[in-house]
Amino acid sequence: MTIPANLNQALQEALEEVRSDPSHQLGPATRATLYKIFPEIDTPVANLARRWLAVLTGKYVLPLWSPPDYEKYHYPPQPEDFPEELVTQTAADYALELAEKVIMGEATAEFGSHVAGEAWVGLGYCMSLPSMLAEIAANIALSEACNQDFSRWEIDILIKQAQNPASRFSRIDAAITAAHAFACYLDPEQVAPDAWPEGWNWWVKEEPLDPSRLLTYWEWWLREAFPEAWRLAEEMITS
Repeated sequence: MTIPANLNQALQEALEEVRSDPSHQLGPATRATLYKIFPEIDTPVANLARRWLAVLTGKYVLPLWSPPDYEKYHYPPQPEDFPEELVTQTAADYALELAEKVIMGEATAEFGSHVAGEAWVGLGYCMSLPSMLAEIAANIALSEACNQDFSRWEIDILIKQAQNPASRFSRIDAAITAAHAFACYLDPEQVAPDAWPEGWNWWVKEEPLDPSRLLTYWEWWLREAFPEAWRLAEEMITS
């Protein structure tokens, strides 16, 4: 398995960026640069690798996810407020299993995109913040796994975000959403007094992030996730 030289060079530069940044952030422009390399390579392996990268990203934070806890978080909505199918399909583990099936040709991209589009973050009312972000990351990963054109819309949004840091599109790709799920922690001063335990909807600022955990995540993503995605893609092509 050999990652193309241009992608490998971009990964090394991104790693240097995230290590040198005091808060260990990987900016939207850098992520867009990495994503744009896949269509530039324009091979079946690159196509599959980009989609496997999405699945691996979602899986990394899946251990943080747990189903809605309606007893702990005494706030509507309640289970009866949602169709059973929606509760199941919004679940992070379901989304990632479906993403793999789409890549393997065992489910259609049309169905996967439909499920990803139906994901309702209202279920996050009954989750901790890391769990909710892990669920969102899984559903974005599903959408990315179904995307045959290398997420060109996603790349455009990331470039616009880099040009306008105040943009409301702060979590547009699975990678940054998973990073926030992995690194966020709770600061009582940033939660409104009338919020339910760990309630996410009342936060007045961006969730605080632990720089050391961000570094751990981004080093994994750049050093391990990309090579593993490429390996899985090559394995599919040659099998």
